[in-house]
Amino acid sequence: MPGRILKIRNYSGKDFDEYLKLHVESAQLAPAGRFVSAQNLIDDLGRPNFKPQTDLWVADLNGKLVGSLSINREPEIGRALLDGCVHPLHRRTGIATKLFSAALQHIRTIGIKSAQINIQESNTAAKYLMDKIGFTFIRYLLKCSCPLTASDCRQSVRATSPVAN
Repeated sequence: MPGRILKIRNYSGKDFDEYLKLHVESAQLAPAGRFVSAQNLIDDLGRPNFKPQTDLWVADLNGKLVGSLSINREPEIGRALLDGCVHPLHRRTGIATKLFSAALQHIRTIGIKSAQINIQESNTAAKYLMDKIGFTFIRYLLKCSCPLTASDCRQSVRATSPVAN
């Protein structure tokens, strides 16, 4: 790819506008049901025990952020939860593989023993990638909801849950 320089690096505060643009454009081009706003991303970057300068990796293509991968550390149980995004116009170009490679290498150096990522069941490309880089399937998760009008949410869930006791 002549003229295309891809750098996988840690996030810095000056990246925020590009980081916001990455998430907004991704949500517009390939909606995944997530609400994206500047305030939402600011809150996410400022969550407890998260240090964007070491826990957030970005894919920088000639000064434009085209991907990101965050590491949510859970050192007390030796696990890291990963969450990532690649701009829809830059998918299937190896960016996600490079982001995961950098993040997993970093995770190993800080003593984390296990990494986990949650992906949508319908996201076959992500499933393929996770299998390719060595992740194994653990379990399916059920999507649950509780009507806020119910006087007792637990009773409402019990009444409709196929696995309730």
